[in-house]
Amino acid sequence: MLETSPGAVRQMLSRASKKLGQSPAPEREDTGLSAMLSQIVQAIHQTDAEGVVRLLAQDAALYSDGGGKVRAAINPVFGARRIARFLIGIERKNPGRNIFSGQVNGEPALLFTMEGRRDVVIIDIAEGVIQRILQVSNPEKLGQVGRNWTPLPR
Repeated sequence: MLETSPGAVRQMLSRASKKLGQSPAPEREDTGLSAMLSQIVQAIHQTDAEGVVRLLAQDAALYSDGGGKVRAAINPVFGARRIARFLIGIERKNPGRNIFSGQVNGEPALLFTMEGRRDVVIIDIAEGVIQRILQVSNPEKLGQVGRNWTPLPR
């Protein structure tokens, strides 16, 4: 999305943090991101709320960005159980979505598509569970997204 390498973005963040006198952000766990994305997709498809909850930290957070252009959650969704209900609810309301795996800014991501809409989902993992889910639906922010995605089986 930023049209630069992940290393360059980390360097910019490091420099900005030093200028602001902040300590560096904790290192992200990149191990298992793709597998975790596949597991959560399967649990959502199977409407397995407990399966989704097991993948999430109890204090996990989901942030959605529709930018006022498309429908999205206005407020963040906090807590594993609420996030599980939210994600399964979206699946029930949109059964015809196509799901693809790929990368955004060098990190594993999911792309959900349906007529007139695209959503990119990125997760952060720490201590073996999903801590944060970022869902970008704003079409103005997804202009460069859409290349090199692999369809996931339903």
